[in-house]
Amino acid sequence: SLGENKYMPAVPKLITLLTEKTWQVKYTAAEALGFMGSLDAVGPLVDALQKETGRVKDEIVSALGLLTKNNFGDNPPLWKDWY
Repeated sequence: SLGENKYMPAVPKLITLLTEKTWQVKYTAAEALGFMGSLDAVGPLVDALQKETGRVKDEIVSALGLLTKNNFGDNPPLWKDWY
């Protein structure tokens, strides 16, 4: 996948995909961003965390953990304070 290959030029496009209508696209974008390692994705992931539920929310939390090595769960205020 893009994330596993760390194709960094894809990061901005993946960030935009976090706002797509279908949950599968948002889930896959969050998953890829987690693997990418770009801290540029933290802010948009935290923003998306505030709006999402279910599997997408869980994947965003996982991606944030991979990117930051922190675990604030699904608590956007704690992520915002860290970021």
